[in-house]
Amino acid sequence: MFHISGYQFSCKNRIRRRGGGVAIFIRDHLHFVVRADLSINHDIEFESIFVEVNNTAKRLLVGDIYRVPGTSEHLYIQRYESILHTLADQNFNFLNIE
Repeated sequence: MFHISGYQFSCKNRIRRRGGGVAIFIRDHLHFVVRADLSINHDIEFESIFVEVNNTAKRLLVGDIYRVPGTSEHLYIQRYESILHTLADQNFNFLNIE
């Protein structure tokens, strides 16, 4: 549906409604996998997609999170925190970020 020369397209569409969803463009020369464990969608409320980019030197996690306007901020924060807890379970030190 969308094409930008030099980039790969990855998306997570809404399931129960037409339109919407989240997407990420990744440079062609980079290898990546979609992180299904972090890519959470609750139609018409919370949408996210995460990819893990595997470069020769590092692994990089890139994500796109969207809260639909007018939806519960409290539920959004809970879902966001569940993603952060999943990351914390992977022995990731958030304090050691350059």
